[in-house]
Amino acid sequence: MIKLSLRLQTIADLVSKEDNVIDVGCDHALLSIYITNKYQKKVYASDLREGAIKQAEKNIKKYNIEGIVLKQGNGLEIVSNKKINTVIIAGMGCQTIINILNNPKRKQLSKLLIQSNNDYYSLRKKICHLGYYIYEEKIIKDGHYYLIIDFRKGKKKYNYQDYYFGPILRKNKSRTYINYYKYLLNQKISIKHNIPNKYFLKRYKLSKEINRIKKEIN
Repeated sequence: MIKLSLRLQTIADLVSKEDNVIDVGCDHALLSIYITNKYQKKVYASDLREGAIKQAEKNIKKYNIEGIVLKQGNGLEIVSNKKINTVIIAGMGCQTIINILNNPKRKQLSKLLIQSNNDYYSLRKKICHLGYYIYEEKIIKDGHYYLIIDFRKGKKKYNYQDYYFGPILRKNKSRTYINYYKYLLNQKISIKHNIPNKYFLKRYKLSKEINRIKKEIN
């Protein structure tokens, strides 16, 4: 079986045999290949970039995989099969992910596996406002820190702290979670230190974030 990075393996482990998957922004299709091989079922994979599609085609041939429907296209636009119920979107920024999900075809999706590169607060809040709740969260270190969120269709109430830190992550408070926020805390303290006093509002906002993180991890 194909060997995945820890980041991709963590995403793959959140996929179940009941999921009919589209991998949006599939890159070289390694994750799609793994899922297809593991569950022996069709996976849809898409990417906007011609270069990524060509490399994906080479990898599919290399691993002798049948059952991947590979298409070059934009986000959920390529979705034509009504049985698709799960989307994987990984390695993109928050706003790009939200733009992809702001598509009528999202309505057939009951499960969203999301790995954003930034702005986790906005990501959680905006996706929850689309009619999903946070079913599972994973935080890992694979060179960099990565956060993977499993959203499911439905509604739950969350407060500001839940959107900022993650309701499941802050409940479990794993060692990786604590280390990540210590790392982030040091970053923000350093940034604040280098902001001149005349930029009061920027310093004030950073101070609030610093105090919020300190309270969470102490």
